[in-house]
Amino acid sequence: QYSLAVTLYEMLTGERAFTDASPATLIVKHLHEPLPLVRAARPELPAAVDECIQRATAKDPSARDPDILAMLRALHTAAGTEGSGYAMPTALLDPERELVNPYRGLRSFQEADAVNFFGRKALVEQLLTQFASKAVPVETGEKVVPFDRFLAVVGPSGSGKSSVVKAGLLPALRRGDVPGSDKWFIVEMIPGTHPLEELEASLLRIAVNPPASLLEQLEKDDRGLVRALKRVLPQDGSELLLLIDQFEELYTLVEDDDRRTHFINSLLAALTDHSSRLRVVVTLRADFYDRPLTTPGLAELMRSCMEIVPPLTRSELEEVIVQPALQVGAMFEAGLVPAIIDEVGAQPGALPLLQYALTELFERRQESLLTLAAYKELGGVLGAMGRGAEEHSTDCLLNTSPSP
Repeated sequence: QYSLAVTLYEMLTGERAFTDASPATLIVKHLHEPLPLVRAARPELPAAVDECIQRATAKDPSARDPDILAMLRALHTAAGTEGSGYAMPTALLDPERELVNPYRGLRSFQEADAVNFFGRKALVEQLLTQFASKAVPVETGEKVVPFDRFLAVVGPSGSGKSSVVKAGLLPALRRGDVPGSDKWFIVEMIPGTHPLEELEASLLRIAVNPPASLLEQLEKDDRGLVRALKRVLPQDGSELLLLIDQFEELYTLVEDDDRRTHFINSLLAALTDHSSRLRVVVTLRADFYDRPLTTPGLAELMRSCMEIVPPLTRSELEEVIVQPALQVGAMFEAGLVPAIIDEVGAQPGALPLLQYALTELFERRQESLLTLAAYKELGGVLGAMGRGAEEHSTDCLLNTSPSP
């Protein structure tokens, strides 16, 4: 606590508390003299901050806060950070609260998981740039699509492309990080075997005055989506962002070429309409990248409005691993994080495996500490997945009644 308070003093003032060159003199001062007041150098700070530092550096240890958590809670209150946008981890504010596992297992990140989504800040900013760009047109045959109307997010399986869109891009748009985006309607769909039916269901979820059905209109001709958007959106100029996740399903699940072509042409017609109020984001597995390139119009969009999901850097991987735990007040034993990064860095598309291993590791923590021993017991990232599959198979066998 004393050392932390001395470090805090140096961070706030830019100077050491005692500047004497002689080590012996420094020791005497630390033993017998109170630290100078921070407000002598930073008068704009609350006096309560000095009170916290003076109490934490009291020469009599019994006069200090009872523990580090108490010191941090007092400092949080003294600094008046409650309304600053800084959120102290709930475990620090309420140490008796049970720690909730912040990792996702094998589930993908959704928009509601944004608070625990880390490591993709640079990529999210790049995706936002796409929507902030002002109308460098992309030619799609006879018509053009404004540059900020379409975005394809392409990456290998397990690279986190859906997660970065749902837990990174969409929350940023809802915050208004692109001018006016906080007013956009946002809907999601997965093509499945009947993409027009999935599109209809998505549109009806945000319809101001929902009609009984939109499917007949969508199926009628390529401008069906243009007309449908006019029916479901309010007459105030607001726009719709349509996220089509797992875009490759158009090529893997839709067997009728005419049905696939009609769906794509409907999107292109709505994007190129002179009064278009539609923006489209698609996520696509990299091994299916060549499929859209065979479709006129869509090929030009894919080439011009595409962002690749790159592998995470070591520092980004560290954020993914460490930050969710810190959010809930958990910590990693020394050496554990580098060990995880060394293993994951060599595994392409390993993010789901990493999330699963971290979920299991968190459940095996010692109080609030994630340990190397537990990680080794799991067998690392790949071992955790194998163990999970084995346990799942055993559970299935134990819960299956014999056939008559």
